[in-house]
Amino acid sequence: MYNFITLLYFIENWFEDPKEENEIKKAFNLKASHRLSEMFRDARNENKRPYWIGDRVWNDLLSHWNAPEYRSKCAHAKKIRHLKRVGVCKQVVLSACRIMPFAWYVH
Repeated sequence: MYNFITLLYFIENWFEDPKEENEIKKAFNLKASHRLSEMFRDARNENKRPYWIGDRVWNDLLSHWNAPEYRSKCAHAKKIRHLKRVGVCKQVVLSACRIMPFAWYVH
């Protein structure tokens, strides 16, 4: 399996068209970002440090994930996901959800 650096080297040296290269880099970064988010989510849920994260970084991540601001943001996102699932929160409402308090939408 190729690592990210090898893939980036391949992308940078294979394609001559800058537009094509930018589209591939964008797709790669999107996939890599999604995969990294999944790995962090799994590590957080299992409360188990992955071997590739150092102790200091892991402790910093834990304190970030346990901060009240982060917990509040997670709770708000959970409510929005629920509203989307039940069909109450449409795209127009999602913009307002970020501005207005959640209680405004629940009757």
